Amino acid sequence: MQSWQTTRNTYEAAALAALDIALRPVTMRDHKTGREFTDWNLARASSVDPERNGRAFITGVLRQSGAGTDLLHPYLIAMRAMHNRARLLDAHKTGGMRLAEVAPGSFLIEPGPAPSREGQITFTSADQDLVIALIGCGHALLDVAHNGQSHSYTLARYALPPTTAPTMPRADCEPLITALRSNALFPARRWEHFPLQIHALHCLRELRRHQHSGTWITVRHKTFREKVAAFRADASDHTLSHVQTRLGIRL
Repeated sequence: MQSWQTTRNTYEAAALAALDIALRPVTMRDHKTGREFTDWNLARASSVDPERNGRAFITGVLRQSGAGTDLLHPYLIAMRAMHNRARLLDAHKTGGMRLAEVAPGSFLIEPGPAPSREGQITFTSADQDLVIALIGCGHALLDVAHNGQSHSYTLARYALPPTTAPTMPRADCEPLITALRSNALFPARRWEHFPLQIHALHCLRELRRHQHSGTWITVRHKTFREKVAAFRADASDHTLSHVQTRLGIRL
């Protein structure tokens, strides 16, 4: 009889999924409370990615050693993205948090006063996954706002330099955002710090969406799609209504 490793932690499951490890959700029920929960069966090893020269990740090794002494191991980077996601939700109440460097160029947000915006060149976005990935790369969270429907986040456009090279130029987030939106990150750059976090957060959303499927899941890379349309300046109300319906936006 096959014995599976399992986890009930969806954050851990998403981090493993980001490393191409297949998972299968199994719906369980607590016999005392009647509450349902999901156990994730884990494949023994990942599929083989040519970008890693044909080397697979071994699930048991990752979970037992926490990726060993490699502080920038893809598994740890993916788990930090999960941590930052949880802390970002806390920041909805506090308005901001401080950055703590836990590995060269890899940061967590923790409770504490937000950095001052004075003298900062800022970047604002409502894309939560993008914001979390940039925070993990050292872009400080300066402010959180809510417009009654959704949150928007203001970050420092330039990241903190790693302590191992404090005099190096501060990285600009714009090239990362451009590469993401032009689909230049996957698959060739997928193991870099920023795209790995983006993919891990995408995996979390996909696992939750399919947690009642009962089938084995391998999450593909997310392709960025920007909805655009061109129409005449004197377009009729009927045309504008049709465009809005197709794109799901209000003009």
